[in-house]
Amino acid sequence: MREPPDASYSEWDNRFHKQGYTLLVTFNPKTREVVDFFLPTREPSGKTPDYRDLLTVTNSRVTAQNYYVTPVPIREYPGEYSGIKIVKK
Repeated sequence: MREPPDASYSEWDNRFHKQGYTLLVTFNPKTREVVDFFLPTREPSGKTPDYRDLLTVTNSRVTAQNYYVTPVPIREYPGEYSGIKIVKK
């Protein structure tokens, strides 16, 4: 885990690796409050048409009451996603 170099940054991120997945956590270094989570696909191409396995890995639902789950589309490849983003409501 990397520490922010100084308090002038409003956001910082850390990456966590487990079972072939990388979780990117963005947070405010002053308050230590999490801004969002991003879980990219494990596909070698970096894109996938089906992000349901990422929902399973994060134990999340698109219809959750406490947070938003958004598939992150790839502009150049309609119907393809780079991963999912999870943000508190």
